[in-house]
Amino acid sequence: MDNAMNNNTTGRSKKEFRKMLSAKLESSLLTFQSELKEKKFKAAIKRASKLLANDLFVKQKKKKEKNNNVMAENIGA
Repeated sequence: MDNAMNNNTTGRSKKEFRKMLSAKLESSLLTFQSELKEKKFKAAIKRASKLLANDLFVKQKKKKEKNNNVMAENIGA
């Protein structure tokens, strides 16, 4: 039961993390819009923010797994 709850909260936090990062990236990049058409610019921002959010989430997940393995080795598992 705990595992199911953990998976559910992880999925929710992943979505929230991506939305937050996407919003922050979009707001900061809107200042550089001068030479590009608005539609293409927004599409490029969405693609970049999704890729960045996915990249950062994967890195955090790998770091967490590495820490879990180190803790397990210290315990003697």
